[in-house]
Amino acid sequence: MILFKSLSQKIDSILVNARKQKKAALSTAFSILNTGDKVQSKNTSDTFEQNCNLYHLTSREKDIAKLICLGHKYKAIGETLFIAERTVTKHAQNIFEKVEVSNKIELINKLEMR
Repeated sequence: MILFKSLSQKIDSILVNARKQKKAALSTAFSILNTGDKVQSKNTSDTFEQNCNLYHLTSREKDIAKLICLGHKYKAIGETLFIAERTVTKHAQNIFEKVEVSNKIELINKLEMR
């Protein structure tokens, strides 16, 4: 009985996260459709930097957040910045906590699409 309850809670958690990710993906898609795909890279870079400062990200966290937003995997980020993948994961956890997001799509939306 206890095993079933634990399994049920895990399934519910997975479903909640899947719904959040679906909602964030749809929000991003609609935002792109409404604003158009042509955004000047300088404005995007300025917006990204301002939002990183708003959430008090360190310079290392900014570097990692930028690479996450560009779609790099944690292993590739570690190789690029000469740090362990586990260190990247810990930085990503800290970034997610500071920005108050639960996934990469939400992070991209908060840092670049404000």
